[in-house]
Amino acid sequence: IVGDSVYSKLKWEAGVHRVQRVPATEAAGRVHTSTATVAVMPEVDDVDVQVRHTSSSIGNHAEDP
Repeated sequence: IVGDSVYSKLKWEAGVHRVQRVPATEAAGRVHTSTATVAVMPEVDDVDVQVRHTSSSIGNHAEDP
């Protein structure tokens, strides 16, 4: 979805939603329930990623230089 202020309007919709429906093949008219997870993320132009290699006898350990 693209437009002005889309993220600010839709960010509250993120999370798990319950979906209820009666399938056309359901003769008894029972409601089927399922869930859907919705993620709302803002679009960004550039991301600065820094990767540091450290050597340590302890294992995976990051230290500030």
